[in-house]
Amino acid sequence: MDQTNEVPVDVRALFASTDDSEAILSELRARGYTIAKSIFFFAVMRKMGLGNAKKLAHESVTWSDMREYHDRYHDAVEEAVRKIQKTEEEGRDLESLE
Repeated sequence: MDQTNEVPVDVRALFASTDDSEAILSELRARGYTIAKSIFFFAVMRKMGLGNAKKLAHESVTWSDMREYHDRYHDAVEEAVRKIQKTEEEGRDLESLE
């Protein structure tokens, strides 16, 4: 599914103007776009997998000041998912005893 129409025209022009990923990320951040939106733009405009686009942004110089925060956030999300999965598994185990 082509999502190019979900990318603003000025952002499409930015991608067309250079292949320098760091320059694009820097400009996107300067324009107020979040890292999540930047990841989306790279995935769509460069036809990258989401994981590769996330890695590119996460490991960039542009977002390096936020790397520790993002790492802690992702760790917290993963821990929450593990707790939910464990709770669901325990619930299934209890149901099988009934």
